[in-house]
Amino acid sequence: MNAISTNPATWLRAFKTAAATKDHEALHALRRAIFDETAKIVSAGGYVTASGKPVSFPAKKLVRDAASFRDAGEYAGSGGSFSTEIHVVSEDCLLVAGELLEKGFRPAVLNM
Repeated sequence: MNAISTNPATWLRAFKTAAATKDHEALHALRRAIFDETAKIVSAGGYVTASGKPVSFPAKKLVRDAASFRDAGEYAGSGGSFSTEIHVVSEDCLLVAGELLEKGFRPAVLNM
């Protein structure tokens, strides 16, 4: 397990500056950095906080059969008819996604 490389205070300050100046390239780069770090954390099954506390979770269960935007070509233009349901629950989004996968659904996790 690796320590988180992004300093939250530094990232937030940079994000607020980019948002205030409407610097879309900087906003994209900042969001991309967080996405990439999140993907690494999920793949590793956890991370170490700035204070040195390890945090782990069942990554293999959570990401089994999951797809990301990098896999979009596989699903693009698949056609067909779909039924969409939206539920709001007070739970961790990745744990709920794992439960839905186990039930045979194909959940999308957005804006973690």
